[in-house]
Amino acid sequence: MTPNFNSFKTSAWSLGAMALVFASLLACGGKSGGSTAPTLANVGGVYSGKDAGGKLHYAAVKAGDGSFSWLGVDRSLTFGTFNLDGTTLAGLGLQFLARVPIAQDAPMLVQVGGTAGPGQITLRLSYPGNTGTAVTFTKEPDSNGTTQLSDLAATYNASAEEASNGTGATLNIAADGTLSGGDSAVGSLSGTVTQPTAGVNYFTVAFTYTPTNVSDGGPISFNGVAFRLRGARSGLVLAAHSPSSQYSGIFTPVLKD
Repeated sequence: MTPNFNSFKTSAWSLGAMALVFASLLACGGKSGGSTAPTLANVGGVYSGKDAGGKLHYAAVKAGDGSFSWLGVDRSLTFGTFNLDGTTLAGLGLQFLARVPIAQDAPMLVQVGGTAGPGQITLRLSYPGNTGTAVTFTKEPDSNGTTQLSDLAATYNASAEEASNGTGATLNIAADGTLSGGDSAVGSLSGTVTQPTAGVNYFTVAFTYTPTNVSDGGPISFNGVAFRLRGARSGLVLAAHSPSSQYSGIFTPVLKD
């Protein structure tokens, strides 16, 4: 999903300065592409990869507009939009650092760079004083296969990685896309999952999270994406955010509807 940058606080770099950097990157980017060059249409899909430290990451790129959501198993979430000039990609993103959901401030504005090639993209984040994280992603086996909304229908528990990070949430997705679940000790959620393009493993989510304890505040609206995993891992990736927090994770199916 394309982020609304005006809804978020900015980091030490202003949006104007970032826009100038973005423009200059595109101006000096890769060579002009021929018939085999990557395009915003053919780089769409679901990807997985590891960083230099061996940590696993997942990313979903929406075909046609370069919007992406990138989630690490430590629950670091980055979302934004990039453009392509030949094989060079550049854009802007917003990043939530790896923390427990619901308990954090607005995300940080980051610069996104990298390259794209057949079945593979490299995404690199940078921000003032830090070169950030770089991951080379490879497309998942059924990235743009014949996945339907009803294929997501199941009950999901947080994966082992998520449990170690403090998430005990359960998700329930019905065949019609009705979404429910949460953690009874922390809060509940209800909403919907939709499929913008039939057959494509890229789903949008919208839900309301309601804390169990009134002292924790009122309901929070989240929007984001979800996609299924059918490669080396099976399960569901959820990457959703509000202007001030994120609700994301990797979930394993425990009961198929």
